[in-house]
Amino acid sequence: MDSVNILSTILPDGDITSVVLGGVYSNLFQAHRQYVRKVGRPATLPGVDVIGAYKSTITIGNCGYIRLFAKGNPDGGGQGPSDDRAISYSTFDIRQCNKLELYDDPAIPVTADTDTKKWINENTFHLGFIQEFVMTGFNNHNGNRFFGGSFEGGASSMTFNTGRGNFFYGIRSEGMTTPVVFTAGTANNRILADYMDFDNGFGFPTKEDAGTNNLVGNLHDDHQYHNHIEAFNFASYVKNGDNSPVKRGAGNLTVSGSEITSAAFNFVYSSEYIELNDIADEVFNCRVYGKTSGGVLIFVRGYNNALNEVFSGGATTAQVIYNGVTKNLGSTHTAATNSDGSSVFNMTNLDPACKYIKIFCQSSSLGTVFERFALGIKSSDADASLRLTPSMSLINQPDREPPNITTAEIEDINDPINT
Repeated sequence: MDSVNILSTILPDGDITSVVLGGVYSNLFQAHRQYVRKVGRPATLPGVDVIGAYKSTITIGNCGYIRLFAKGNPDGGGQGPSDDRAISYSTFDIRQCNKLELYDDPAIPVTADTDTKKWINENTFHLGFIQEFVMTGFNNHNGNRFFGGSFEGGASSMTFNTGRGNFFYGIRSEGMTTPVVFTAGTANNRILADYMDFDNGFGFPTKEDAGTNNLVGNLHDDHQYHNHIEAFNFASYVKNGDNSPVKRGAGNLTVSGSEITSAAFNFVYSSEYIELNDIADEVFNCRVYGKTSGGVLIFVRGYNNALNEVFSGGATTAQVIYNGVTKNLGSTHTAATNSDGSSVFNMTNLDPACKYIKIFCQSSSLGTVFERFALGIKSSDADASLRLTPSMSLINQPDREPPNITTAEIEDINDPINT
């Protein structure tokens, strides 16, 4: 199978795999170049199987279902290593594919017997249109790099039943509503999207992660500095003897096991004064992790140098953009956090008088049940990431009243919001 160049369209006669590409893995000098223009998809089986490829270059123009298949020999068979046991150090160019699967035969479990060893490692993929990705098998396939890939729409999905240290760079993920699934045993996989459907949007799907240290994020995450303004979970949220929260700014919440409950319209958290600097470069992100019901409404109020509120309307043009929707300062956020518990926002059209903001995070009308709360800021400038008012700190903040601001406004978590 050294050189393959199929320029016509291959249509399967029944539910069969029409094309098998790759090579004999024991041939460490294969370096094949193989091209297939188009293969029709059978009912259930892959249209193209790839086996035993090593240091090869394989291009597939269009195929509904492509499977990279690694198969070891049964334990104790004395058959020696299989010639289709692995795929590695190869480059794949897949231009259109509904389903791509990296698969090792689950009927042959990996044991101490070297005959059973099988892997799909250290390959490079260039992806065009694709809807479904699956990684399956006994081996934790690793070190594979994927560039591009559309994954558009609600039907798109990514499932890691196995795998460690695999990297997707620059997927589109527009309208992808199905969470990326990582099962137990997976670890250190990274998926970075590049599409953003509004200025401060992040355009990536959510995840269901039963593994360890798997990341689903945005390309900007690789080039931005992150600072937490506040974060707490069921263990770090505690109360004083008078039932007031130990954490300054945290609301009156109820803890049961690992879940935290905030009643309807209760304030989960209210920030201190945050100095504004490079508003075009700084994006705030509020998220309640492990959210099982309700959501969080975000309000932002602006203040001048004297810490007097800069009211919306009239002469001021101070505004904030929530998830792509522009609102005046102090206005009610029109929707709760997204299905994954996140909400992103940034300042725009800032009035010259507005020097500081405070961020209020309030439960929706259904209340909120979650496991962890975090409010943070992202910026490409490490020195611009977080600025508090002079002589103020989020840690060990002195008990004092800034000028023209009542004690209730600073310390009372139930401070009313302009609604």
